[in-house]
Amino acid sequence: MKGRLIKMATAVTLGMLLMGTVAATAAPAGGVHVKAVVVKVAHVASGGAYVTLSALTTNSTRQTAKQLPIRYAWDLTTDGNFETPLSLSPVTTQYYAPTTTGLVTATIKAVGGSSVRGTTDSVTFSILSPKAGAGRFHVTAIVVKVAQVATNGAIVTLSALTTSSAKIAASTMPIRYSWDLTTDGNYETPLSLSPTVKQFYAHSASGLVTATIKAIGGSAVRGTTDSVTFSTLPPRAPRSHLQIKAIVVKMVPAAVNGWFVTLSALTTSSAKIAASTMPIRYTWDLTTDGVFETPLSLSPTTTQFYTQSASGLAKATVKAIGGSAVRGAMDSVTFSMLQYNRS
Repeated sequence: MKGRLIKMATAVTLGMLLMGTVAATAAPAGGVHVKAVVVKVAHVASGGAYVTLSALTTNSTRQTAKQLPIRYAWDLTTDGNFETPLSLSPVTTQYYAPTTTGLVTATIKAVGGSSVRGTTDSVTFSILSPKAGAGRFHVTAIVVKVAQVATNGAIVTLSALTTSSAKIAASTMPIRYSWDLTTDGNYETPLSLSPTVKQFYAHSASGLVTATIKAIGGSAVRGTTDSVTFSTLPPRAPRSHLQIKAIVVKMVPAAVNGWFVTLSALTTSSAKIAASTMPIRYTWDLTTDGVFETPLSLSPTTTQFYTQSASGLAKATVKAIGGSAVRGAMDSVTFSMLQYNRS
């Protein structure tokens, strides 16, 4: 009868733990990088303009699962109020009435999954019609791709977006582009009709590089420039977390005044951290005195004899250690040797 009661109590406790007491592993906080851009400025007879805004976000396979879905909202005048509702599309078109300066700044906010920090970026543009004989267009430098190579560097694909305005189209064509690949004042690439260029960058101490593009239009158009800063270093893999729960599996009375107690542990199973956590090894501090008596083992289970004390309470702590990119985790369990009748 006594053995059946112990087994039933243990089964209920273990079942409850397996059904939900082990919390899911906290996903490391990732980041989304967003770049606000002006796609089009269409002037109207009233003097204002319809401006189409959009954004570019980084494409990182390491963070894709955590980022999605990415949603966007626009603060159309950068007054602190995001007027557009969160949407899966970063594109919005807004009418702007003419102002004295004609300059407007809009801010986009990109919000990812629950484990991803949101990020913002702003872009300033003019809604005034270009003066005759002195047109102007807007260019935005962007990073298309950063491809790591084995020679301690990266091949970076750079490009640019320009505004499309029917009023200045004739005077701007053709638009030609040139890149100052390190923003040292020297434009290394020859003028070209394509804004896209690929360049190898060796890794530096900081890994940060700033490149500047220059766009030159027809004779009646002022040239414009824009810069973009990016990192050539590979993304640093986030350290994962293990979640562990210490449990009592079985208590068997000994012939003397004590108990043989079988201890074990439950750990989370997460596909996102599986590769970095394996193998997981366990060690026990059987009296929670700061000394882990059992050697590291692939099995979390151990059996220990405990002499029954006056209080009848005992406490043990398990430590789980994973791969090099995983922080270890610990958990303790307190159990009573008085709750069972030895007679």
